[in-house]
Amino acid sequence: MNTKSEVLKILEENKGKAISGADIANSLHLTRTSIWKAINELKEEGYKIDSSTKKGYVFSGDNNKLSGEGILAYLGKDLGDIKVLYKDRVESTNKDLLELAASGEKDIVVEAASYQSSGRGRIGRKFESPEGGIYFSILLNMRGVDFNRITIITPMAAVAVARAVEKLTKKSVGIKWVNDVFIDGKKICGILTQASIDIETNSINSAVVGIGIDFQLKDKDIPSELKDIIGTIYREDETPLISQNELLANVVNELVYMYKDLTNKAFLREYISHSIVLGKEISFDLNNNHMEGVAIDIDDNAALIVRLQNGEEIKLNSGEVSIKISK
Repeated sequence: MNTKSEVLKILEENKGKAISGADIANSLHLTRTSIWKAINELKEEGYKIDSSTKKGYVFSGDNNKLSGEGILAYLGKDLGDIKVLYKDRVESTNKDLLELAASGEKDIVVEAASYQSSGRGRIGRKFESPEGGIYFSILLNMRGVDFNRITIITPMAAVAVARAVEKLTKKSVGIKWVNDVFIDGKKICGILTQASIDIETNSINSAVVGIGIDFQLKDKDIPSELKDIIGTIYREDETPLISQNELLANVVNELVYMYKDLTNKAFLREYISHSIVLGKEISFDLNNNHMEGVAIDIDDNAALIVRLQNGEEIKLNSGEVSIKISK
């Protein structure tokens, strides 16, 4: 980590508080001149840092730029080593981490970006990544994990998002099976889990969980045909009460805590309690057949149990279908 990054991490950890250049220099074992240069570089990049001869430096509470240092400042200290990468623009954070997994990476890695040019959703759909969103992926080591447990990772991530958003914003969240998070009837988050497979042993090497959260989208960036569908946590004219870094890190914290005990499926109770699908009439296509029914339950493997119009009950697995709520 270079001097600028180290200084930014300290400022993030002391957001809204005055900290002297001497204290920063002492903690990093650097000169005050090098700290001064790093501060000026950060200001030039758009970070709001107030300087005072008597008080020192104050990192403004309304700084809301994604950064690796900012994410690290909010990660749980008991989670162990987590590598954090930040890129301003990428094709896809999932693509990057799948390539990293293929190279043999065994640690938990988070990659965040402010913009994706080729983001993907489920079933090959394009995932739009407008400015004002938080786009990140988490690489999880799954070696030795039963193949069937991969199905619970996406619901686990949805619960992680729900927990973080509700805790930090006090807004009520709903989850549409299997991977969408809603606020006030509009989608504010989509999740895509992809696995790295060892073909020789037919086992999972790792899972990459991609998460896109609409943090504060501009109205002009939401296509007119999607305005009734796509939402955003904070409106364009609102002042966010939290930073993007804080929200992202809290989602990672929640997901990693659950991931470390994959045998514990207690989180599914939260997943079910947040469901906006259960009890609703839904429609979906399965095996080239259009079907309708009522969503009645979610089982221990996060499959959706549907009672069809003829009374038959079937299970839908996350990789098979996309559903629409009829009413």
